[in-house]
Amino acid sequence: MSPPPRAPLARPLVSLEASAVTKPPFTHLHVHTQYSLLDGAARLGDMFKACNEMGMSHIAMTDHGNL
Repeated sequence: MSPPPRAPLARPLVSLEASAVTKPPFTHLHVHTQYSLLDGAARLGDMFKACNEMGMSHIAMTDHGNL
């Protein structure tokens, strides 16, 4: 003999907010600017604008080859 059927749950086991897939924050950790001789091409203003448009709040500028 099989057990009687169970009643449906009154609420989901996991909240929809907790189970939603979200994008983790991203930070570039190796960025050269116009001040990095031979390696850099990005102008500061353009780079900050692009990062802001992509929702990036941080970057790591790794300029070298200058005094």
